[in-house]
Amino acid sequence: MPALMQVLRYMVLVSLILGSVLSGCDRPPSTVSLTIAQTPQLSLSADQIDFGVLTSGAKPSQVVRLTNAGDATLQIEGVEVSCGCTAAKLDANSILPGKSSELRVTFDTAKRATESYHGNVTIRTNDPKRSAARIAVIAQVNPRIRTSPGHLPFYDMWEGETRSVSFTVESTKNEEVELEAIVPKESGLAISLDPPHIPPSSGPVQVTATVTAGWPGNYSAEISLLPSERGESPGKATVTLGIAVNEPIVVTPKQVYFVDRPEGTTAKRLSIRPANPAGDRVHVRRTEFDSDSLDVQVDQATDLETVLLVTLKPSDKATKRSSTTGILIEVECKSGMVELRVPVRILTRVGGNAS
Repeated sequence: MPALMQVLRYMVLVSLILGSVLSGCDRPPSTVSLTIAQTPQLSLSADQIDFGVLTSGAKPSQVVRLTNAGDATLQIEGVEVSCGCTAAKLDANSILPGKSSELRVTFDTAKRATESYHGNVTIRTNDPKRSAARIAVIAQVNPRIRTSPGHLPFYDMWEGETRSVSFTVESTKNEEVELEAIVPKESGLAISLDPPHIPPSSGPVQVTATVTAGWPGNYSAEISLLPSERGESPGKATVTLGIAVNEPIVVTPKQVYFVDRPEGTTAKRLSIRPANPAGDRVHVRRTEFDSDSLDVQVDQATDLETVLLVTLKPSDKATKRSSTTGILIEVECKSGMVELRVPVRILTRVGGNAS
C-alpha cells in the first residue's frame, strides 16, 4: 500500500510539471516596443520670385506652394516681408503631412522709391531643420515719369534775380504729363515752367524752370509731375530745387580765424561786395570791434568791393583775450544802411609752427 501511494504521488508531480510547461508554451513571446519620432518638413515650390520689368503703378502677384513633406503637422508661425511694397498672404497656417498651402506674394510698384528691388519673404515654421525659410523677391520698376536731373541748383542768387535751368521729362507709358511748381510760403519766390504740361510723347521732352529770387534765405521748392491718367496709383514724380538767396551784401569769409602766437602779427583779408554787382554799390562807412587785440583798416575800396585788413596783434603772457570776438561793419548800399557782424575766433597755438 505505501508503495502504491508513492507511485500515485509521483504521477501527480509529473502531471503538474508537464501542465506548467505546456501552459508556458501557450503564452506569446515578450516583445520590445520601438517608437520613431515624427517631424514636419517644409518644402517650397520656389525659393525666388522674379517679377521682371514692371511699370510704376502695376501690382502683380505670384503664388508659392508650401508643402509638408514630413509626418507631423507643419505649423507656420509667421510670415515677414522686408519692405512695405511687398505683401504676403497665406491660405492656412497648419499643414497636415502630405498637404500644401498657398502663399500669395504681391508687389506694389507704387510704393518703390528706386527702380531696382531686391527683397525677401521670411517664413517661420516648427520644422526643426528649416525654422526660417526665405524666398527672394526681385523686380525692376520703370517709373511712369522719368526725370533727369532730379535736383536743380539755384544757389548764390540775389533778390530779384531771374535764372533758368533745364531738365528732361519722359513718360514711359506715352501719357500726357501735368507740371506744377510748389513754392515755400513767405519766400517771395516765383517759379515758372515752360512748357507747363507735356502732351503724349514717346521720348524725353526738355522743360525749363525759371526762378525769380525773393527774400534772402535758403529754400527748398519742388516741381510735381503727374500723369493725366492717375487711377489708384498716380505715378507722381518730383524734381527738387535748392534755392539760396543772398543778403544784399556778401561778406567773404563769413568768419575769421586766427592762431594766437607771441611773435609778429597775423593779418586776414575780409571782402565786402554787393550780391548783385550789376545793380548795386557798396561803401563801408564804419567798422567797430570789441577787442583791443584786433585792428581793422580799409585795404582797398571800389564801388564793387571793399577789402578790409583785419590784424591780430601779438600777445604776451600778461594779455588775456577772449577766444571769440567780432567785427561790426556798417555798409551803405542801394538798399540803405546795412549792419554786418563777422565773428572772429582766436585759436590757441599748438606746436611752434602754427599759422
